[in-house]
Amino acid sequence: MSLLIRHWLALAALGAALIHLAVGAGSPPAAMVALLVIGVAEGAWAIAVLRSDRLPIPGWAAVGALVPVAGWALLVTAAVVMSAPGITSDLPAIPMLAATLLDLVVAAVVGRHLRSRAETEAQAVCTAVEATFPADAALVGSGAPLPAAACPTPADPTSGPTTSTAAEPERTGGRYLVGVLVGAFVVAGLVTPALSLTRAGEFAVPHGQHSSIDLDGIQGEHSGH
Repeated sequence: MSLLIRHWLALAALGAALIHLAVGAGSPPAAMVALLVIGVAEGAWAIAVLRSDRLPIPGWAAVGALVPVAGWALLVTAAVVMSAPGITSDLPAIPMLAATLLDLVVAAVVGRHLRSRAETEAQAVCTAVEATFPADAALVGSGAPLPAAACPTPADPTSGPTTSTAAEPERTGGRYLVGVLVGAFVVAGLVTPALSLTRAGEFAVPHGQHSSIDLDGIQGEHSGH
């Protein structure tokens, strides 16, 4: 898996973590604990992806990304079947949909990576097994003349070493930076509106009002002295 795709996965996991943490902050105790644990796990995995040169624990990552999706789907199904909308009243729909979309992207990409790796390993095993059979194994008992043994040719000293060299680190250039920026904009476009619709986002102080001071009240107090 390329470096750019790994970092896209990290951005998606980090976005889902922020949404789950924000939703959990305004949820009842049971849902709060579950969402906080899920958010912390997603954030930790995203950081591990950014720090590692390979995809860490891909199997657990694929399963873990589907846990919040399955949990929220069960709650929505129960609310519809039981005609009890209060079950999901503390879980805002749009933020949870955004987090679900990000988790599904992570699960799909990691699952495809696992399948591709399994196919590659299976192909390597088949090749190794075929290499253990002698070249004339199919001719034994058939009456066909055995092929003459080929004389080994001396190795060319100018051909260089035959051992595989260590893989070079992936290069990061203009395409990588553009790709990371595009991924960051896409994730931010999903996460930012979702965070504003959570209970934590509703009580957030708008930008530009952090340092506002009630000067009229202060002047009124001083004028009374």
